[in-house]
Amino acid sequence: MKWIPVSERLPDLGEWCDVWSLGERITDCQFGHPKENKFTKHEYGIGDTEVDDVTHWMPLPEPPFRR
Repeated sequence: MKWIPVSERLPDLGEWCDVWSLGERITDCQFGHPKENKFTKHEYGIGDTEVDDVTHWMPLPEPPFRR
């Protein structure tokens, strides 16, 4: 999988993904609603913690098995 710039495409609402923020990879974030309807500001969260300044994201891989 490759990193996708947020300027190119956003994850689906509620989609879990890894994100690149402030020079570091943050795993297992969930995409939320854009703030203030500005394309450059997006909400990603890990539990109750919000992750800002996301520049790229990557979908999580499929699990090795399904139940």
